[in-house]
Amino acid sequence: MDEKLVFRRARPADAARIMEIIRQAQAQMRALGSLQWQDGYPAAADIGHDIACGYGWVFEKPEAEKSPEARGSDGTGVAGFRPETAAARKITDTGEAGATGSGADETAATTEEAEETRKAREMRETRETQAAKAAAAQAQGNVVAYGAVVFDGEPAYEAIEGAWLTDGDYVVLHRMAVADGEKGRGVATEFMRRVEAMACGRGTGSMRVDTNFDNRYMLRMLGRLGFVYCGKVRYRSGERLAFEKTLGT
Repeated sequence: MDEKLVFRRARPADAARIMEIIRQAQAQMRALGSLQWQDGYPAAADIGHDIACGYGWVFEKPEAEKSPEARGSDGTGVAGFRPETAAARKITDTGEAGATGSGADETAATTEEAEETRKAREMRETRETQAAKAAAAQAQGNVVAYGAVVFDGEPAYEAIEGAWLTDGDYVVLHRMAVADGEKGRGVATEFMRRVEAMACGRGTGSMRVDTNFDNRYMLRMLGRLGFVYCGKVRYRSGERLAFEKTLGT
């Protein structure tokens, strides 16, 4: 697990990357024979709602791991941009270039200099725009995990077929997924631990999670992290196994 990963709230600009990670998770579950997330859920609308409500959280690779193109090869954050050269500065100084000769010559020189200045400015603006787009794309690509962290409760949990360990405040983690290439490195486990730490910081007494009966990876992880099976909960999409872990003990 890369301990340098940044844990932060998801932003609207992250939505496309998050959906890419969700689709990767759906494909993996399908390949493993799991029925979970095979009905079009989570959809883009679910992720959009998470982000709008402040539920969405991501793991992101830090700035230092971004490509030189995204950071700017000169350290300015704008790839391909360089300070104006002396020649370029001279173009903007109407008292230098073409200052001799007739009035007509001076007018022509000034017009030419103005045109060159305009072209130089447009080239610089184009480079800055391209660099900004590249940086935005790179930032999205640096998101490697997602989850919805909800402190508002989960209505389906009120009708559990079984019994919860506690009856106080709790945090729920929904829709957690890890990007291809990052699986098997402890990213999901660390994501769960960050949510636990957040909940403890708020004085929340427990953490609840539900998953499909055939999601073997999630079931094993919940066991390792000390979650206790409490019963079954039902959504429109079907039945889920419900787990809880008391915090701060």
